[in-house]
Order: sequence, then C-alpha cells, then structure tokens
Amino acid sequence: MNFLLVNDDGIKHRNLMLTKKALEKFGKVYIASPSSERSGASIGITIYKGTKYHIIDDTTITVDGSPADCTFVGLYHFGFDTIDIVVSGTNSGKNESYDHLYSGTVGGVVQAALFHKKAIALSTVERDNGDAVYEKTVLAIDYILKNKLLDIAPLLSVNYPIPEVEFKGFKVGSIDHTVSDEKFRLTGENYISTYRDIRNEKEGTDRYLTNHGYFSITALKPSLLDEELNKKLKEVVEK
Repeated sequence: MNFLLVNDDGIKHRNLMLTKKALEKFGKVYIASPSSERSGASIGITIYKGTKYHIIDDTTITVDGSPADCTFVGLYHFGFDTIDIVVSGTNSGKNESYDHLYSGTVGGVVQAALFHKKAIALSTVERDNGDAVYEKTVLAIDYILKNKLLDIAPLLSVNYPIPEVEFKGFKVGSIDHTVSDEKFRLTGENYISTYRDIRNEKEGTDRYLTNHGYFSITALKPSLLDEELNKKLKEVVEK
C-alpha cells in the first residue's frame, strides 16, 4: 500500500516525520509538504502562476503552495496510479466542527477526494508529545484499515483524544453546526487576527468525543451544498 502524506504545518514540523514513521508500518510513504507553514489555507490553491516544487529525494518533495497544492502536485509527481491513500497531518491542533472549513489539513484531503482518492485527515492537540503522536497515529490507521472504513466513507477526518483523560476507544463524531462566537483582536498597528470562543460541546460531536477519551472519526464530503435548503429554494423559485 502506498500513501501520499501532506500537511499544513510545513516540511520542518516534527509531526510530519512522526506520521511518516507511523504510516511506514502499513506501507510505503511519499511526502509532498508545503515549504512553509500554511495553516488555515482550507482548500485554497495557487492559480494564474505555476506551482513550484523542489525534489528532496525519490519519495519527498516540498511545494511552494497550499496543502491542496501539495496533494495534486504530489499525485502528479509520484503518479496517480502509485498512490492508494492520501493522508494529511498529523496536524498540531484539533480540527473539529467549524474548524473543518478553515483547516489546511482538511483542505489537503478534500483535494484528494476531488481526484477520487481515498483520504484521511489526522489532527491532535498541540500538547501531545512525539511518542503520543506516533502511537495515536498507528492506532488510528490500524483501526481504519482493519475495519475497511474507507470503503464506506472515502473521506475521513480523525481527531485524537486529549491526553488528560483515559483512552476509551473509537466513535463516529458529528460536526457541531452551532456558530461559535467570532472575536477579533488588534495584535499590531495594522494586523487583526481572529479566534473562536468555543465553550459549548454537544454530546456526540467530535469535540465532545475527543474531550472524553475517544478518537472521533467523521465522514466528510467535498461539497458545501445544503440539499434540504436547496430543495426548499427550488419549490419557491420554480413557482
């Protein structure tokens, strides 16, 4: 089995090599990583100019672009037929609920799904040490492959349990659609950053599960279409 490993934290981030080491227990690993940190890039791609990449060795390239750029450049460079599964991560920081819309980690696997490739986004808390990242990644990939979850849902988002609670296993987590408070702060003369004040966690959501000792596995799809609301719109418009 051949994996294409991408991330949004960049080629120098420690979690990239820890994830590679974990994936090597299951197959061969090819890497296409951003040459610099690209968190929050979502599924943004480089347009109107070439996407430059650099060959490190036979299995590793860096890309001057987003995680989504890394996915398609990696697939082209190493060969579409070569890659079986695209893995993105392991992200330093959980990607839960509305974070999926912003996440470059998730953007990397959404791009893979658009190319009809099975894909897994992996995310953990920043405070997980190297051993924990490696061990949790091995657990997650082993569970997904043994249970053939990608045959059911070819695009998965996996968030690791926080280290402060007892590990309880795996559960399917939903996405909390409650819009959290968006707050703004001035961090310099002209620079404004945003952050979310998330205080509530609904039982059964990805955030709830990871805070209570579970790996949260969520099936995603590369579409923003709200089929139910679109149907209601159609009833009005077509009158």
